[in-house]
Amino acid sequence: MKKTGISICYCSYNRRRHIVSSLLNTLDIVSKEKEGMDVEVIVVDNNSSDNTYEELEKISGGFNLFFEPTPGLSHARNKCIREAEYNYVAFIDDDAYLHCGWLKALIELINKDKPKVIGGRILPRFEGEKPIWLSEKYYELYSILDMGREVFPFPKRKGPVGANMVLDTSFLGDNIYFNTALGRVGSSLLSGEEVEYIRRYKEKGAELIYCGKMTVDHVIPSSRLDKNWIKNRYYFGGYSDVLSQPGYFKKIAINCLSILSFFRSIINYEKLNVECEYYRIKGTLKSLLGIKA
Repeated sequence: MKKTGISICYCSYNRRRHIVSSLLNTLDIVSKEKEGMDVEVIVVDNNSSDNTYEELEKISGGFNLFFEPTPGLSHARNKCIREAEYNYVAFIDDDAYLHCGWLKALIELINKDKPKVIGGRILPRFEGEKPIWLSEKYYELYSILDMGREVFPFPKRKGPVGANMVLDTSFLGDNIYFNTALGRVGSSLLSGEEVEYIRRYKEKGAELIYCGKMTVDHVIPSSRLDKNWIKNRYYFGGYSDVLSQPGYFKKIAINCLSILSFFRSIINYEKLNVECEYYRIKGTLKSLLGIKA
């Protein structure tokens, strides 16, 4: 049984530069804002090849460092859950930076309402110049989530994003681990693990809460400001959507919805959107047929 408190968790893979500066920023915020709540910081190195673990070892105190040899974000997140001392597990991307007030807002929300699932505000920090063609339509692909600074239940069909997400793992009983068949492994863009995980909360009646005062900046590398990256992201998104569904008929439904979206994109013609929806269909069909991504 986990104790009541907050475990802030980072899963890192080959982002040595960002995880070190992000961690130091978080440790500073924790030291200033943790009043009234037990808080720990955990970093899991997911078998990086860029000396991430060695660089983190040089930082003295204030956090717990672990190593997860099995590649994959879901494996790293499960390591965080196993090692976490407290029931509220906050997942922060290794290239995300907490704003001042993030922890204070979370503690106030937990003390007041004891929510089971919380998603924070995620603002982009572009490393390169933002392309003119990059509209808000594609922001979700970059884990951007901005619905203001208030606190309210997520609208239907929306939910937290893993770059800034807090979960009361005690609510799920023994079913607290991520599905390791889903989620990114190395450079693969496979996803769906968050959707499947949060579905368990919704099935048990948990309300998903958005907290705009829990804000982070999320780095968008210049390598991702590319149309081919977006199309690839649509492909793996479609593949993951089918893979994350619990039943065959739901998998077929996802495939049908992707085809419908494709035809809608043709009617409202915009070249990149049509190409993206085509890639999504390729992903859903391959996943439905059991063909490796």
